[in-house]
Amino acid sequence: MPLETAALLIATSTVTAVLVWLFTSRNQRDFQIDNASLGERVEARESRIRELEAEAARLNDALETERAHLVQRREEISSLETRLKEQEQQSEEKLALLNEARKTLQDG
Repeated sequence: MPLETAALLIATSTVTAVLVWLFTSRNQRDFQIDNASLGERVEARESRIRELEAEAARLNDALETERAHLVQRREEISSLETRLKEQEQQSEEKLALLNEARKTLQDG
């Protein structure tokens, strides 16, 4: 009986070792596949991040350009408003002179 027990123990140990080896081998392959898949996903996300960062930089440049144009337009508007006020004042002064001259001619 001890021989049978020893043989049974050896057989059980061998089966257990084979099962452990199969399980770890399979898990290792699965982990390698998962790792490769995760690596590809990380690479794709990093690529997308680079694309988005480049797009953000381009948009920031465009924004700065548009802000500069806006400042220029505001300066132009301010200058035009000043000229308009000056012209309105000159027109009012000329009209006042014409009205005064007309009154003088009528009185005189």
